[in-house]
Amino acid sequence: MTKTQFIEQLKKALSGLPQSEIDDIIRDHEEIIRDALAAGRTEESIVHSLGQPSELARSLKAEIKIEKAQDEVKLGAKMRGMFGALGAVLVLAPFNLIFVLGPMMALFGILLGGWATAVAITVVCFTVAIAFFFFTVVMPSGILGWVGIGFGFLGVMFLGLAGLGIMYMVSMMVAQLILRYLKWNLNFVKRQAGAV
Repeated sequence: MTKTQFIEQLKKALSGLPQSEIDDIIRDHEEIIRDALAAGRTEESIVHSLGQPSELARSLKAEIKIEKAQDEVKLGAKMRGMFGALGAVLVLAPFNLIFVLGPMMALFGILLGGWATAVAITVVCFTVAIAFFFFTVVMPSGILGWVGIGFGFLGVMFLGLAGLGIMYMVSMMVAQLILRYLKWNLNFVKRQAGAV
């Protein structure tokens, strides 16, 4: 395969990415080829060492998705990016179904259980808080009763909201760890394929 054929196939395989990213990738690979030619290597050996354009494009797309997901600051966007990166990494190598999908399903199950627990605690806490409030309206007591119920109301509400806040932070941490693992896995797959 010639340099021109390689670059054209790579451009086609990178479709779906923003044009500016495609242009950057093509420019980088043209520079790699140009530098290797200047070092005395043949065009055919250079292109062969870069691998198949379609595999290279899948790897580059996965890398871009991982980086974009890592840069997200909102949990929803980070999770969507993480699932996109997960899908991109899964298609790179068959063994990823075992080493990536299995652990991710377990982690997502734990996270889902944590969120369900936090939401349940919050709902119960708000229900108890409303019951406290209703109890004081229906059966008013002295000032100490009002103060006690007020602090109880605030404490119960804080407990529910704290559970949601903790799950938010845990989810962000888990997402970052998963993205680091996906990046490590991507580099491992590239090393195994001889692309690095």
